Amino acid sequence: MKILVCMKQVPQKDAPLKLNESSAWIREDVSYEVNEPDAYALEEALRQK
Repeated sequence: MKILVCMKQVPQKDAPLKLNESSAWIREDVSYEVNEPDAYALEEALRQK
């Protein structure tokens, strides 16, 4: 059986988000983590394998 899990990185919950003059996110010095629902999906896929 083959299982595919799509995952996305998102900024950490406590990461400060900053905007520049054009209201765009400044992504420098931001720590990322795996989206929480994606982590659950990965865990479930590993259990089924």
